[in-house]
Amino acid sequence: MPKLSVTEFLSLDGVMQGPGDPDEDRSGGFAHGGWHRPYVDDVFMKAASEGMAETGGFLFGRKTYEIMAAFDPDWNGGVPYSMVIAPGGQVLYKAAGPIDILEARRAILASFPDDDYVGQHAYWNAR
Repeated sequence: MPKLSVTEFLSLDGVMQGPGDPDEDRSGGFAHGGWHRPYVDDVFMKAASEGMAETGGFLFGRKTYEIMAAFDPDWNGGVPYSMVIAPGGQVLYKAAGPIDILEARRAILASFPDDDYVGQHAYWNAR
């Protein structure tokens, strides 16, 4: 039988919220979003990384799913799923499964105006 593990981010007074930023969830007038972030250290990151490496699947809560789905309405909920988003919010690259590094690099370089990135022409001409 598969093992089911639950990871929750819970404060001592019962606030359950992921380690997102302060504006992650302001519903109901909650003003303490991102409370978890100042407590993230190397010990936490090591434990979190090990746990993620052992995970075969994820079950997201409604809010997390809504935040993630807002970036890509075509996302089917599968992981791993990667996106590169430009500062203006434009999705430059997305992939379900392994990342194609060359494809991601091409998408990122193509987003630069010609005069902003000197190596762009040489890169494209070499392909």
